[in-house]
Amino acid sequence: MSGGLGYMNNPKGALDTLELVARQQTDLSDEPIILRRDPYRSDASTVFYAGSLRSRALELVRQAVVPGSGGRYQRIQYTTANAYARLYGKFDVADIPENVSNLVLDTFGVQSRLLLTAGGTTGSADPVTGGVVGAQPYSFPVAGTAVVTSFPMDVRGVGASGAKLADEAICEIQVSLFANTEDPAQPVPERITFPGFNATLIVTASGPTHL
Repeated sequence: MSGGLGYMNNPKGALDTLELVARQQTDLSDEPIILRRDPYRSDASTVFYAGSLRSRALELVRQAVVPGSGGRYQRIQYTTANAYARLYGKFDVADIPENVSNLVLDTFGVQSRLLLTAGGTTGSADPVTGGVVGAQPYSFPVAGTAVVTSFPMDVRGVGASGAKLADEAICEIQVSLFANTEDPAQPVPERITFPGFNATLIVTASGPTHL
């Protein structure tokens, strides 16, 4: 490997036994989590908000220089990809800068996803049944009493070959919540912001083969 980017020094080597691993870690510090209102999942009495944090993209298709071949390149396709994420901070209602006086915030869910990008289109490689709400539910404490909480998430993995052939892999943390309205006739904020979160998002790829 060169510079931790997963380039092969000798792609003519024994690829059948080589298990090259490329890892890319994204560390976010003091990052706001912005949840925006989803009009298609909201009504007068219940409002649905969703937001996310994403890692940098890790390339799943690379080109390595073939030594002694006049600068010829060998394309390498990783056959597996996985991701891990951890979020930590305070979900304190007192820290929300928007006016949420017309909302009753009860619980929300946090989960991670492995995203694959191919041809400029990004989609989930491992959709979770039931959606993000309730995946890892958390109840809001009384405003001003929340403590820093860590949310470790499941490792997401997928085979990147065949139907999952992709250019890049991305780790995403999803946060969403439902809120009830005190007075359906009064306005609600279009977004809700929770400031000051840290996150670790790791994407790895392994098992290279020739393309």
